[in-house]
Amino acid sequence: PVAFMALRRELGQASAVTQRLAAITCPTTVLVGAADKVFIQPSKAMAAVIPGASLAVIAAAAHCPQYENASAWRAIIDAHLNAHLNAHLAPL
Repeated sequence: PVAFMALRRELGQASAVTQRLAAITCPTTVLVGAADKVFIQPSKAMAAVIPGASLAVIAAAAHCPQYENASAWRAIIDAHLNAHLNAHLAPL
């Protein structure tokens, strides 16, 4: 509990980085659990600001989709990596 309270204080004092998201130039997929109500709108906003970003809302998951719906999370990660890895590989 002490660590979480310290983290809360730190995050409350941190400056927002949302203005800098438009500077991201690498392929980006923003992930959020469908039941993570607090983070759905911020995730949509992030995906809208990052050039070329996509948003993946993971069903049957909340704040820890990598655990709560691991197969869906892994499929999204694999699709992202495969799409962008293949796009950057030079032909042999």
